[in-house]
Amino acid sequence: LLLLLLSLTAVKKQVCTMSEFGNWCLIESDPGVFTDLVDKFGVEGVEVAEILTLDQIPTEFKDSFGLIFLFKVTGESQSQGTVLPHAPHIFFARQMINNACATQAIINILFNIDNEKFSLGDRLSNYKGFMMGLDPESRGMTMMSMDDIRQIHNSYAYQEGFSMEQKKATKDDDAFHFVGFVPIDGRLYELDGIRGGPIDHGEFEGEWTQKAQEVLQERIQGFAMGELHFSLMALVPDARIAANAALSSAKAELVDAGVLSSQEDSIDELEADGEHADMVRQAKRAKFDVDEQLRKRGQWEKENSRRRHNFIPLYLQLLREMAKAGSLANATKAAKEKYAERVREQQQKVMDNATNSNK
Repeated sequence: LLLLLLSLTAVKKQVCTMSEFGNWCLIESDPGVFTDLVDKFGVEGVEVAEILTLDQIPTEFKDSFGLIFLFKVTGESQSQGTVLPHAPHIFFARQMINNACATQAIINILFNIDNEKFSLGDRLSNYKGFMMGLDPESRGMTMMSMDDIRQIHNSYAYQEGFSMEQKKATKDDDAFHFVGFVPIDGRLYELDGIRGGPIDHGEFEGEWTQKAQEVLQERIQGFAMGELHFSLMALVPDARIAANAALSSAKAELVDAGVLSSQEDSIDELEADGEHADMVRQAKRAKFDVDEQLRKRGQWEKENSRRRHNFIPLYLQLLREMAKAGSLANATKAAKEKYAERVREQQQKVMDNATNSNK
């Protein structure tokens, strides 16, 4: 609890600051949040997955539709690609709304996807059709007027426990920004709403994710040593679709072999022995994958529900009880030490990754 409270101020600054222009809140860089966000937009066939290391990009995420990169805005954070002020073959909307960069990055990616595994849904298809004939600034202004999109976006704001006077950001405040990366016509583009146009990072051969890894590696190395404020996610095919298809195929084989009478039959009680042992094992593995996807979605739903709940009164009451019991001072000291240790461990990981990348 105390470890959470020590980081509460920093977290709130990243995820809950409200803009004076349109009241768009900053939201957390989390795959559960972003997946639920695109689901509520009406998008079908996609989900968002977290990327833990850059090495995963060209291997585990080679089938992704796009990448979402969060970074702390500093003097070193500027991209080195070529800005294209006029790129009619690319959907690009300028960011005209404070704190809307998360949704801006997602929509810029979604509107550039051309894949049969993916569907924008009626809501975004209508918006895209209307905005295609507009310039990037007008597209950004149109997004500012999308009340339904803004309401969905703001539903992921953490509940504040206190009423605090809003103040304008200063040079000492941390600022964070989301951008998107997408492959279009054999080239890698970065879609950053606060820039003058799409950023061209050049041609790629083979998997586009290999090029993206190289660009992001160079980008991150340009930040100061020890900088930890990065997050990377991928927009990927909905894993439930492949899992359900594999289970359906495995059960169909069992039906053909006479092990099951229909695909609606349960495989839970089947024994993986005899002449059909391999088929049964394959079906059970497929069932496990389906169950794992259901568990993951259930966990995301639970976490999103907690984000919307105000826990501050509970935290304050617990602190009062600890103070009455005389344990608050020691617990605070222990929490600070544990927090400092975590920071040191994270800094060491960043330095180790940088050293390994340069070998």
